[in-house]
Amino acid sequence: AVMAVNESSKEVLWIMSAEVKSDWAFADATDHFYNQHDVTQLSNGNLLMFDNGNARPDAEGGPFSRALELRLDTETMTVSTVWSFVPDLSELT
Repeated sequence: AVMAVNESSKEVLWIMSAEVKSDWAFADATDHFYNQHDVTQLSNGNLLMFDNGNARPDAEGGPFSRALELRLDTETMTVSTVWSFVPDLSELT
């Protein structure tokens, strides 16, 4: 999960996740992320992360990793993919 925390009060402002109760809705199942890390908020407010994807269900394409940029619509509390990169690992075999 990704969480926003008030720096001074330490209060959790919101939680974003496809795996636990989330305050955010995902525009599409392809926007879900699993076991992410290195989340960074960009200057435009979007989130950039590495999505390990190892717990992604088969119905969503099964396990795969990717770089993922998400747009946050704070009016509707909806998350949507702006950009993602999935490397072609078939070239390595």
